[in-house]
Amino acid sequence: MMVELYVLDRRQTPSLAQLRSAVTEAEWVHAQGFRTHLLKTRYLASRAFLRHHIGQRLQIAPLAVTITLGAYQKPLLMHAPWHFSLSHSRDITVLALSPHVVGVDIEHTDTPFPAPLAPLLLHPHELPIASNSAELYRHWCSKEAVLKAYGTGLQTDPRHILLTQSQASLFEHTYYLHTELLMANLLCVLAQPHPFTSLKRHDGCAIQCRS
Repeated sequence: MMVELYVLDRRQTPSLAQLRSAVTEAEWVHAQGFRTHLLKTRYLASRAFLRHHIGQRLQIAPLAVTITLGAYQKPLLMHAPWHFSLSHSRDITVLALSPHVVGVDIEHTDTPFPAPLAPLLLHPHELPIASNSAELYRHWCSKEAVLKAYGTGLQTDPRHILLTQSQASLFEHTYYLHTELLMANLLCVLAQPHPFTSLKRHDGCAIQCRS
């Protein structure tokens, strides 16, 4: 299935004043609840980024895109034939768009994987890789992507997911995985319940704000 992946470097993010024109009043008010400037900017930039690209797909104004919350507080598009998933690591945000359910996760891998997280992540059959930092990052990204596609996020225990190189099983569901490096030390995994037939990647994306 076709997936489009948009890569945003948030060091190029417009100012908060500019972002305010690219999000709804409700999103702006919600952002004020975040404790830090970083989290506030990341949330607003992500919503502006999402609105711009969905608006292009639907040929409507970005602020006319209706985003609602589904079960487990997962953001969804109302009345639109697209599904999306967002992920952040340091200054990078990625957006995955697909006509079908999709999940994406990114992680920088230039520091060792936190060892205390391994027992909270691995299925019993996966425990032999507990000391392999590269494999732990792959498992972490893959399971996060699967749980986003599944719709519950980390409200479902990632130890229920069993991975192979290109697939994951969760309860009665099977998910297909696509793994790649977006740039040096930045791992990206996409998950969806259908085999991948095409992936179009858009690097160097920018956020569009009204002047």
